[in-house]
Amino acid sequence: MTLLAVALVGGSPAAHAQSHAPSQQLVEDLTQLARAALTMARLEDGSPVPPETPEEQAQPIISRVVEVQVIRRGELSAQMERCGLDWRKDSFLPFMQALRAGGWSGKKMAYVGMLHGMSQGMTSRGLGESSDGCAESDVKAMKQEAASLITPERGSSDASSSL
Repeated sequence: MTLLAVALVGGSPAAHAQSHAPSQQLVEDLTQLARAALTMARLEDGSPVPPETPEEQAQPIISRVVEVQVIRRGELSAQMERCGLDWRKDSFLPFMQALRAGGWSGKKMAYVGMLHGMSQGMTSRGLGESSDGCAESDVKAMKQEAASLITPERGSSDASSSL
């Protein structure tokens, strides 16, 4: 898993301040891990996500397009954290609030949270300890990216067309 994290980031936060799509292999690996760990996530009422039936496991929880966006959001949150920014307030919470405003709830939200957390954790490990901070241009780019990724359409069943 460490090699995956190193391959994921492979450079400084400045090199990754601009939006980029994660590799197909990374997406496949992270989505499989998140799906396998989903029963550790919690629903809105605090209860654990129930185990999936074989029929449920055969169906995607959310579209691959949105999975990629969630993974990128996790990477961005890690980069912001490394730069000393408030990643919760500026990245994660607005993203989750936008999904909820778009009608998302239950297992979808639990899965998004799990996938984001795994992506953020792997990216953080790859980035290592905080250094002397980040260039103002990188901070600006990260904040702009964070703001640009929170526009799902209200009532959308998947939000993939507008995230």
